[in-house]
Amino acid sequence: MKKYGHISQTAGGIVVNRKTHKIALIQMEDKIWSFPKGRFKEGEKIIDAARREVHEETGIKNLELIKELPTYERENANDSNILKVIHMHLFYTDEDKLNPIENDIVDSKWIDKKDMLNTLTLEKDREYFEKITNNI
Repeated sequence: MKKYGHISQTAGGIVVNRKTHKIALIQMEDKIWSFPKGRFKEGEKIIDAARREVHEETGIKNLELIKELPTYERENANDSNILKVIHMHLFYTDEDKLNPIENDIVDSKWIDKKDMLNTLTLEKDREYFEKITNNI
């Protein structure tokens, strides 16, 4: 097993639009399409970090927590010395407009569930989505 120089604890969510059943994805400056997520702040609870990160990266504030999803791990896309431990949640929302607040988000869009595997950039994200897709 590979040894990593740093482990980054992150939290985020799969956000489903209640009306269209589409899922929100974000694109970072590195052109990677992924789920909205990010690092915890010191003392922050996992669910609070997930809500904050989803809001910052999509602009969506009204999130209904449906359930916790399994955690998964993958290398940081920009630094293979960092292992990301990603704590995921399933959220539903009635909001339609994606309007990222963070400057490093270059795009965001609603994706049909059937198109997720063709849109997610990283293999580990695609494997994760395949594994949990029946939970959505």
